[in-house]
Amino acid sequence: MFIATGGGSGYLPKAPGTWGSLVGVLLWLALGRLRLA
Repeated sequence: MFIATGGGSGYLPKAPGTWGSLVGVLLWLALGRLRLA
């Protein structure tokens, strides 16, 4: 399981394994784009 970022503070999620990190980063980018939209 990955830990998502909190409040878009620019904190990259820490996760065990590469896939967890990739998913966390993608979610972080997606949330950032949704907030900007």
